[in-house]
Amino acid sequence: MEKDRREQLLTLLESPAFFIERPDDTALTRYDRALTHSSSGEPDNERMEFFGDCVLDFLIGQELYHSFDRRLLQLRERFPGTKDEALLTDMLHEITNDRNLASIAGNIPGFDDAIRRGPGQILTPSIRAGAFEALIAAIFDDRGIKKARDIIRELFRHRIEHAEPIVSWKNRLQECVQKHEPSANVGDIIQYRTCREEGTPDHDARHYSEVYVRRTGKDWRCWGTGHGRRGKDAEMDAARNAVERHPED
Repeated sequence: MEKDRREQLLTLLESPAFFIERPDDTALTRYDRALTHSSSGEPDNERMEFFGDCVLDFLIGQELYHSFDRRLLQLRERFPGTKDEALLTDMLHEITNDRNLASIAGNIPGFDDAIRRGPGQILTPSIRAGAFEALIAAIFDDRGIKKARDIIRELFRHRIEHAEPIVSWKNRLQECVQKHEPSANVGDIIQYRTCREEGTPDHDARHYSEVYVRRTGKDWRCWGTGHGRRGKDAEMDAARNAVERHPED
Protein backbone atom coordinates (compact mmCIF):
# COMPACT_ATOMS: atom_id res chain seq x y z
CA MET A 1 0.00 0.00 0.00
CA GLU A 2 1.30 3.44 -0.91
CA LYS A 3 2.45 5.64 1.95
CA ASP A 4 -0.07 8.41 1.23
CA ARG A 5 -2.97 5.96 1.16
CA ARG A 6 -1.82 4.35 4.38
CA GLU A 7 -1.63 7.72 6.14
CA GLN A 8 -5.04 8.71 4.80
CA LEU A 9 -6.64 5.55 6.18
CA LEU A 10 -4.91 5.83 9.54
CA THR A 11 -6.02 9.45 9.92
CA LEU A 12 -9.63 8.49 9.21
CA LEU A 13 -9.59 5.48 11.53
CA GLU A 14 -8.00 7.43 14.38
CA SER A 15 -10.59 10.23 14.10
CA PRO A 16 -13.15 10.77 16.90
CA ALA A 17 -15.81 8.94 14.89
CA PHE A 18 -13.92 5.62 15.17
CA PHE A 19 -10.95 5.80 17.60
CA ILE A 20 -9.25 2.83 15.96
CA GLU A 21 -5.51 2.85 16.63
CA ARG A 22 -2.68 0.82 15.15
CA PRO A 23 -4.49 -1.65 12.89
CA ASP A 24 -2.12 -4.30 11.56
CA ASP A 25 -1.35 -4.61 7.86
CA THR A 26 -4.02 -7.26 7.27
CA ALA A 27 -6.69 -5.11 8.85
CA LEU A 28 -5.51 -1.99 7.04
CA THR A 29 -5.80 -3.82 3.72
CA ARG A 30 -9.36 -4.75 4.66
CA TYR A 31 -10.17 -1.13 5.51
CA ASP A 32 -8.70 -0.07 2.19
CA ARG A 33 -10.93 -2.49 0.32
CA ALA A 34 -13.98 -1.36 2.29
CA LEU A 35 -13.44 2.13 0.90
CA THR A 36 -12.88 1.04 -2.71
CA HIS A 37 -15.73 1.34 -5.21
CA SER A 38 -16.06 -1.09 -8.12
CA SER A 39 -15.46 1.73 -10.63
CA SER A 40 -11.83 1.91 -9.49
CA GLY A 41 -10.92 -1.37 -11.19
CA GLU A 42 -9.37 -2.61 -7.93
CA PRO A 43 -10.70 -5.30 -5.57
CA ASP A 44 -13.87 -3.63 -4.33
CA ASN A 45 -16.20 -3.50 -1.35
CA GLU A 46 -19.35 -5.12 -2.77
CA ARG A 47 -19.38 -8.23 -0.56
CA MET A 48 -18.37 -6.20 2.47
CA GLU A 49 -21.38 -3.92 1.89
CA PHE A 50 -23.65 -6.92 2.31
CA PHE A 51 -22.08 -7.95 5.61
CA GLY A 52 -21.95 -4.40 6.94
CA ASP A 53 -25.64 -3.95 6.15
CA CYS A 54 -26.37 -7.06 8.26
CA VAL A 55 -24.25 -5.76 11.14
CA LEU A 56 -25.97 -2.36 11.06
CA ASP A 57 -29.44 -3.90 10.98
CA PHE A 58 -28.63 -6.17 13.91
CA LEU A 59 -27.01 -3.57 16.18
CA ILE A 60 -29.43 -0.74 15.44
CA GLY A 61 -32.33 -3.19 15.69
CA GLN A 62 -31.04 -4.20 19.12
CA GLU A 63 -30.91 -0.57 20.24
CA LEU A 64 -34.46 0.05 19.01
CA TYR A 65 -35.72 -3.11 20.66
CA HIS A 66 -34.33 -2.20 24.08
CA SER A 67 -35.56 1.41 23.90
CA PHE A 68 -39.03 0.54 22.61
CA ASP A 69 -40.79 0.20 25.98
CA ARG A 70 -39.92 3.81 26.79
CA ARG A 71 -41.87 5.03 23.75
CA LEU A 72 -44.49 2.30 23.58
CA LEU A 73 -47.54 4.23 24.81
CA GLN A 74 -46.80 7.24 22.64
CA LEU A 75 -46.29 5.15 19.51
CA ARG A 76 -49.43 3.07 20.07
CA GLU A 77 -51.45 6.25 20.54
CA ARG A 78 -50.11 7.76 17.32
CA PHE A 79 -50.25 4.56 15.26
CA PRO A 80 -53.26 2.62 16.56
CA GLY A 81 -53.70 -0.82 15.10
CA THR A 82 -50.07 -1.11 13.97
CA LYS A 83 -48.25 -4.06 15.51
CA ASP A 84 -45.08 -3.49 17.52
CA GLU A 85 -43.07 -5.55 15.04
CA ALA A 86 -44.23 -3.39 12.14
CA LEU A 87 -43.38 -0.20 14.05
CA LEU A 88 -39.89 -1.45 14.86
CA THR A 89 -39.31 -2.61 11.29
CA ASP A 90 -40.36 0.75 9.89
CA MET A 91 -38.16 2.61 12.37
CA LEU A 92 -35.18 0.45 11.45
CA HIS A 93 -35.66 0.97 7.72
CA GLU A 94 -36.00 4.72 8.17
CA ILE A 95 -32.71 4.88 10.09
CA THR A 96 -30.71 2.64 7.75
CA ASN A 97 -31.83 3.88 4.34
CA ASP A 98 -29.13 5.12 1.98
CA ARG A 99 -30.05 8.76 2.54
CA ASN A 100 -29.42 8.57 6.28
CA LEU A 101 -26.29 6.45 5.99
CA ALA A 102 -24.86 8.83 3.39
CA SER A 103 -25.67 11.81 5.62
CA ILE A 104 -23.93 10.28 8.64
CA ALA A 105 -20.88 9.18 6.67
CA GLY A 106 -20.62 12.51 4.85
CA ASN A 107 -20.30 14.33 8.17
CA ILE A 108 -17.23 12.32 9.17
CA PRO A 109 -14.14 14.40 8.25
CA GLY A 110 -12.05 12.69 5.59
CA PHE A 111 -14.58 9.97 4.80
CA ASP A 112 -15.50 11.11 1.29
CA ASP A 113 -11.87 11.70 0.31
CA ALA A 114 -10.99 8.16 1.42
CA ILE A 115 -13.42 6.49 -1.01
CA ARG A 116 -11.45 5.30 -4.03
CA ARG A 117 -13.38 5.60 -7.29
CA GLY A 118 -12.69 5.38 -10.98
CA PRO A 119 -11.95 8.50 -13.06
CA GLY A 120 -15.08 10.56 -13.54
CA GLN A 121 -17.17 8.52 -11.09
CA ILE A 122 -19.36 10.93 -9.13
CA LEU A 123 -19.70 10.27 -5.42
CA THR A 124 -23.42 9.49 -5.10
CA PRO A 125 -25.32 8.92 -1.85
CA SER A 126 -25.51 5.20 -2.62
CA ILE A 127 -21.73 4.93 -3.11
CA ARG A 128 -21.14 6.77 0.16
CA ALA A 129 -23.70 4.62 1.99
CA GLY A 130 -22.19 1.43 0.55
CA ALA A 131 -18.69 2.44 1.61
CA PHE A 132 -19.95 3.15 5.12
CA GLU A 133 -21.59 -0.27 5.35
CA ALA A 134 -18.41 -1.92 4.11
CA LEU A 135 -16.33 0.01 6.65
CA ILE A 136 -18.59 -1.20 9.45
CA ALA A 137 -17.96 -4.76 8.22
CA ALA A 138 -14.20 -4.15 8.31
CA ILE A 139 -14.44 -2.73 11.85
CA PHE A 140 -16.45 -5.75 12.97
CA ASP A 141 -13.85 -8.14 11.52
CA ASP A 142 -10.93 -6.22 13.00
CA ARG A 143 -12.19 -5.14 16.42
CA GLY A 144 -15.26 -7.25 17.10
CA ILE A 145 -18.90 -6.62 17.90
CA LYS A 146 -18.32 -4.48 21.01
CA LYS A 147 -16.29 -1.89 19.13
CA ALA A 148 -18.76 -1.90 16.24
CA ARG A 149 -21.62 -1.42 18.70
CA ASP A 150 -19.90 1.48 20.44
CA ILE A 151 -19.26 3.27 17.13
CA ILE A 152 -22.77 2.72 15.82
CA ARG A 153 -24.37 3.70 19.13
CA GLU A 154 -22.51 7.01 19.10
CA LEU A 155 -22.97 7.84 15.41
CA PHE A 156 -26.67 6.95 15.41
CA ARG A 157 -27.54 8.11 18.94
CA HIS A 158 -29.80 10.99 17.88
CA ARG A 159 -31.57 9.01 15.16
CA ILE A 160 -32.20 6.07 17.47
CA GLU A 161 -33.54 8.28 20.27
CA HIS A 162 -35.88 10.07 17.85
CA ALA A 163 -36.67 7.16 15.56
CA GLU A 164 -39.97 7.43 13.73
CA PRO A 165 -41.87 4.84 11.71
CA ILE A 166 -41.67 5.51 7.98
CA VAL A 167 -44.27 8.02 6.90
CA SER A 168 -46.01 7.13 3.67
CA TRP A 169 -44.41 9.95 1.75
CA LYS A 170 -46.19 8.93 -1.44
CA ASN A 171 -49.53 9.52 0.26
CA ARG A 172 -48.29 12.80 1.70
CA LEU A 173 -47.22 13.97 -1.76
CA GLN A 174 -50.51 12.88 -3.29
CA GLU A 175 -52.46 14.81 -0.64
CA CYS A 176 -50.26 17.86 -1.19
CA VAL A 177 -50.82 17.91 -4.95
CA GLN A 178 -54.49 16.98 -4.88
CA LYS A 179 -55.28 19.96 -2.65
CA HIS A 180 -54.83 21.98 -5.84
CA GLU A 181 -55.97 19.32 -8.32
CA PRO A 182 -58.85 17.59 -6.48
CA SER A 183 -60.54 16.15 -9.56
CA ALA A 184 -57.42 14.77 -11.23
CA ASN A 185 -56.37 11.14 -11.31
CA VAL A 186 -53.09 10.54 -9.51
CA GLY A 187 -51.45 9.06 -12.61
CA ASP A 188 -52.25 12.22 -14.55
CA ILE A 189 -50.49 14.54 -12.11
CA ILE A 190 -47.74 12.44 -10.45
CA GLN A 191 -45.23 10.17 -12.17
CA TYR A 192 -42.16 8.32 -10.92
CA ARG A 193 -39.26 7.63 -13.25
CA THR A 194 -37.08 4.99 -11.62
CA CYS A 195 -34.04 3.09 -12.80
CA ARG A 196 -31.20 1.03 -11.44
CA GLU A 197 -28.10 3.05 -10.72
CA GLU A 198 -25.37 2.40 -13.25
CA GLY A 199 -22.53 0.29 -11.95
CA THR A 200 -24.36 -1.29 -9.01
CA PRO A 201 -24.01 -5.11 -8.88
CA ASP A 202 -26.86 -7.59 -9.28
CA HIS A 203 -26.61 -8.79 -5.69
CA ASP A 204 -26.64 -5.27 -4.23
CA ALA A 205 -28.42 -3.09 -6.78
CA ARG A 206 -29.27 0.52 -5.93
CA HIS A 207 -31.99 2.54 -7.58
CA TYR A 208 -32.54 6.19 -8.44
CA SER A 209 -35.93 7.83 -8.84
CA GLU A 210 -37.31 11.18 -9.92
CA VAL A 211 -40.89 12.20 -9.18
CA TYR A 212 -42.59 14.54 -11.64
CA VAL A 213 -45.70 16.62 -10.97
CA ARG A 214 -47.94 18.30 -13.53
CA ARG A 215 -50.26 21.04 -12.36
CA THR A 216 -53.09 22.40 -14.52
CA GLY A 217 -51.76 24.46 -17.40
CA LYS A 218 -48.13 23.59 -16.67
CA ASP A 219 -45.60 21.09 -17.98
CA TRP A 220 -44.25 18.16 -16.02
CA ARG A 221 -41.69 19.34 -13.43
CA CYS A 222 -39.27 17.30 -11.37
CA TRP A 223 -40.24 17.90 -7.75
CA GLY A 224 -37.89 15.48 -6.02
CA THR A 225 -35.22 12.82 -6.36
CA GLY A 226 -34.39 9.78 -4.27
CA HIS A 227 -32.13 6.78 -3.83
CA GLY A 228 -32.76 3.33 -2.39
CA ARG A 229 -31.87 -0.33 -2.54
CA ARG A 230 -35.18 -1.18 -4.17
CA GLY A 231 -37.10 0.81 -6.71
CA LYS A 232 -39.97 1.46 -4.32
CA ASP A 233 -37.53 2.68 -1.66
CA ALA A 234 -36.07 5.15 -4.15
CA GLU A 235 -39.58 6.34 -5.06
CA MET A 236 -40.49 6.82 -1.40
CA ASP A 237 -37.31 8.82 -0.91
CA ALA A 238 -38.13 10.93 -3.97
CA ALA A 239 -41.62 11.61 -2.60
CA ARG A 240 -40.12 12.65 0.74
CA ASN A 241 -37.75 15.01 -1.05
CA ALA A 242 -40.64 16.48 -3.06
CA VAL A 243 -42.76 17.12 0.04
CA GLU A 244 -39.86 18.76 1.85
CA ARG A 245 -38.98 20.95 -1.15
CA HIS A 246 -42.60 22.00 -1.86
CA PRO A 247 -44.31 22.20 1.54
CA GLU A 248 -46.76 24.89 0.49
CA ASP A 249 -47.46 23.76 -3.07
